[in-house]
Amino acid sequence: MKKILFGVSGIGNGHANRETPIIEELAKENRIMIFAHDDSLTVLTDRFGDNKNVTLVPVGLTFVVGSPTGLDFGATAHLRQNQDIESFRKSFEALDKIVRDWGKADLVVTDYEPISAQYAYAYKVPLVTSDQQSKFLFGDFPVTLGGFTYEDEVKRLSMFFPKADKRIACSFFRVAPKKGADDILVVPSTIREAVRSLRKNRAGKELDILVYISSARDFVQTPEEIVEVLENQEAVFHMFVPPKEIERYKKVSPANCRIYTPLPRV
Repeated sequence: MKKILFGVSGIGNGHANRETPIIEELAKENRIMIFAHDDSLTVLTDRFGDNKNVTLVPVGLTFVVGSPTGLDFGATAHLRQNQDIESFRKSFEALDKIVRDWGKADLVVTDYEPISAQYAYAYKVPLVTSDQQSKFLFGDFPVTLGGFTYEDEVKRLSMFFPKADKRIACSFFRVAPKKGADDILVVPSTIREAVRSLRKNRAGKELDILVYISSARDFVQTPEEIVEVLENQEAVFHMFVPPKEIERYKKVSPANCRIYTPLPRV
């Protein structure tokens, strides 16, 4: 059995959802160690906590603040969550565990999680990046769009993952390569079979709309303000909300809003 380290960012649930089908497949015939934090640790523990081939290891997070021109190191230094010394400790305890348990892994795969990449560089283990941000190294995108820029994503990739044996970018849309683009494999985003097997009930007359409230940052409107707008629409809204806010949404949601967690138990 090969020994594969997976690093999965826990800023939101997209990273864990993207990697879950891949980990499921690889764990059938390989030993998997997962470095995860926050939302990804919760989601992946729920899914793989009883899998004898999977070991979950908490890891710390340093969040680097973006700016229109790249990265804001001053704001990063004073960010509240970056003041937690426990995060630093967790990261080195995770590195200590993989070295003690495995020594040298056969492969490292990271979805925007930098501590696993640090291990790959230190121990000269092949590194594969699997994320959606890497498409910004490849695609021919406008420099700015609606006042936003992706320059911070490019600089984070350069800072955390300067070198990779292979970069895989998942995208829900086709990406036109820019001139002189990096060698990146752009593939469709992974979708769990439970989602792929869903079929639209065309006999129904209801208009079904999916709403996703990210847990990566505070939403502009409160749950009360959101559902106040939705309850007056002639549609059924299927709302995926952060686990920590699900009870609040359930308490205020009208009959045409159905509330779910981003990754239910399977």
